[in-house]
Amino acid sequence: MAISRDLGYRLASEQTYPTGRVPEQVKFKLQFILNEVLGTTVFFGTMVLLG
Repeated sequence: MAISRDLGYRLASEQTYPTGRVPEQVKFKLQFILNEVLGTTVFFGTMVLLG
């Protein structure tokens, strides 16, 4: 359900926003994913170094 809703939002946002402009919600979502990945990487890197 969540995937199809996400896809629908992406299609709708592509039609609404001009090309090249990133919607705030998508930008926020990307930033959140990046922070998650970076946090996990730093955490495991620290564990490996200390371990």
